[in-house]
Amino acid sequence: MLRTIEIILLVLTVLLFITAFIACNNNSTKLQSNSSQQLSAAFHCTVNATLNGTTYETTLAKQGTGIYTLSFTKPSTLSSLSFALTSEGMKVKFGDIVASVDPSSIPQTALVNAMLDAFDAASAKTGVTAKLSGKDTILSGHTQAGDFVMTLNPDYTPKSLKIPSIDLNALFKNFQYDK
Repeated sequence: MLRTIEIILLVLTVLLFITAFIACNNNSTKLQSNSSQQLSAAFHCTVNATLNGTTYETTLAKQGTGIYTLSFTKPSTLSSLSFALTSEGMKVKFGDIVASVDPSSIPQTALVNAMLDAFDAASAKTGVTAKLSGKDTILSGHTQAGDFVMTLNPDYTPKSLKIPSIDLNALFKNFQYDK
């Protein structure tokens, strides 16, 4: 009789762990799905970023899938520099001059490409893991620049982005989804 009770308790414990594992896995999938859906929408924000020890302030806007603009506001020497990424490639604008560019020819494109690739990866339906940390959602994934960690506020607006392999740390402020 005692042996039967032990077996029943063991079976119930195993079932409890399996249920907890499935619930956690479903929660992660739901978090990733919610964040993917939100990050796929058009948005605009200010980004304070540090790349290899240099600090930049930019405005970032996403108009649609794969369509972004990023304009530098600080340092002041770059305040007339902006990038536009579309399906046709990348264009750079400096003052009144606009040109299509090879992204590898301008050092600041490392910042542009890393951030935009992370947003594209985070909005993808696969390849990203999501977990809760307090009320924030932590997305982890991989881009051409390396592994990234994007922290989202409870309303799924980005809070920060880190890509350690290129020493990129970015903080997002005034983030708004466009209607």
